[in-house]
Formats: sequence, structure tokens, C-alpha cells
Amino acid sequence: MSLEDDLRALGLHGASQSLEEVIAIAVREAFSPRQVLEHVTKRERDHRRTHSYGRRLRRSHLGRFAPVADFDWAHPRRIDRGLIEEAFSLRFVDDGGAVLFFGGTGTGKTHLAKALVHHAVAAGRSARFVHAQTLCDELAYQETTSGLERRLRYYLRPHLLCIDELAYQHIDIRRLDLLYELVRRRYEANRAVVVTACLQPTDWATLMPSTAATSALVDRLLHRALVIDIDADSYRKRQSAERATTRK
Repeated sequence: MSLEDDLRALGLHGASQSLEEVIAIAVREAFSPRQVLEHVTKRERDHRRTHSYGRRLRRSHLGRFAPVADFDWAHPRRIDRGLIEEAFSLRFVDDGGAVLFFGGTGTGKTHLAKALVHHAVAAGRSARFVHAQTLCDELAYQETTSGLERRLRYYLRPHLLCIDELAYQHIDIRRLDLLYELVRRRYEANRAVVVTACLQPTDWATLMPSTAATSALVDRLLHRALVIDIDADSYRKRQSAERATTRK
């Protein structure tokens, strides 16, 4: 077996891939044996960090996103930037808390939520992004108790779960009960949640059955939560109007 094969057998894939380059640098710089080992381990560490980040990003199902640096802070009439900075400190993830973004359509809720999820992934946390309707349908379509249990564990596992557009469409009692069960489990396991919603929780009863599960869902989401209200017109409408003006 070659040295590269030995390194791969030991799980040192990053070191095996860059071995020739490391040797060339060591010869050129006249590295001591200790410096050679330090350089090899650094290459392996960088390789694992890059691959770990890529794996977490794929598993997050984040899709297209824009960083928080691209958010237009001048657009909203009112937004608490201090609370958003607190959210991006990720203390709520470590504490098993929640971040709730409220605002009308096109106000930047999903932009900020996705940026927050990506920030958590880049910081080494596992995360998952899902649309609320997709989540509820996935749980409701499970035909067996064991299948449902596996799906609940799937959404319980990551450090951070982002539920986009909650209380956007009507939800039936079964889906509400399953959504509550997932939120309850994450709450009790100190697993963090991010939610975006157009309606304030006081108005969720207009789209959800008036049951104890609705109240319990709101109670667990609001407890230990950073609540961020965004008062703004639709950014997408503003962009459409600007493009129309430019064409004229």
C-alpha cells in the first residue's frame, strides 16, 4: 500500500489528497518533522471542516438564500435590529429557545430566517428549513405509527428547525395536533425553533381549529422567544414598481 492509501485507511482523506503539495512545501521551506506533522494535521482539519459544513448545508434543505448583509435595513418602517443581532449570536440555539418573525408578505421574514439558518450551519450547528404546509403534510401522510415516529424524530434531531409561513393557510385538526406534538417535543428537548408568520399568534385562531392544541402551540413557541415584528410594505412590490418606472 502507498502512503496515500495508508492515510485514507486511517480516515485522513484531506491529508491524503494534499500529500504531494505538503511534501513540496516541506522541502521548499525545510520543515522539521514536527512542522510537517503540524502542516498535515492542519490540512486534514481544514478538509474536515469544509466537508462537515457542506454536509450540514445539504441536510438543512435551505435552498437559495441571501446573507443578512444583503438585507435592506432602510426599507422597513419599524424593525428591532438589536433583537436580530441577538438572534444571530445563536444563544437561543444553545438555550433551546425560539425566534419568531412576524410581518406582512414581502417584508423580509424569510430572508432573515434563511440567513439565520445559514449562520447557524456555518457556526457548526445542524439545522433544517421547511415550509409549514410541507411539514404538516409530511406528518399527516404517514400511514403507520412507526412511520410517523420516524418523521417526528427526523424533525426533532437538528439543533435548529425553521418553520416558514406558519399560519398562512388553513390547517385541520389532525395537522394541528401533529404540529403541536413536534413543537412540544422540541420544546422539552431544548431544541431551538425559528418561525415566520404573517399573522400574530392572537389571530392564528382564524386559520387553526379552536382547540387546546392551538393555545398550547402558541404558549410553547412564545416562551423563551425573541419576537421580531417587521412593519413594512412588500419589498417585492416596491421592486416591481421600480422596474416599471425604469421601463417607462
